[in-house]
Amino acid sequence: MRWSQAVAWTLPAGGRRTLYLFTKDQPWPMKTACDATCLQKWTPTAPVSAEDAKAAGLDPKALFTFTTPNGTQQEAFNCWPAYTFKGDTRPGDINGQNVGGVWFAIKQSITIDQGKTVPAAKG
Repeated sequence: MRWSQAVAWTLPAGGRRTLYLFTKDQPWPMKTACDATCLQKWTPTAPVSAEDAKAAGLDPKALFTFTTPNGTQQEAFNCWPAYTFKGDTRPGDINGQNVGGVWFAIKQSITIDQGKTVPAAKG
């Protein structure tokens, strides 16, 4: 699968790797549920500058940095911890879309459905 801004967001500083959210994570307060097994395929996104966010078409106000349980800093989009997928081998790949029914490419909009935050890109 290839990247489309209508489906997913990438950051230039990350080599245009697609950003994903994990629906088992907690968006507020931001907590990751990605354990050691999960981390074998998914890489937490490092904090990015406001300039990189703007270059990717993202509102820098939608990006947050939080500290993971192991003490590293991770970027979050609209409070959802963000990751890249190791199965995406080329810039713009979206091979992680809908993996296990719990991983979704991040779009600019994330909607609220019956009190539960869900990703806007589910397809």
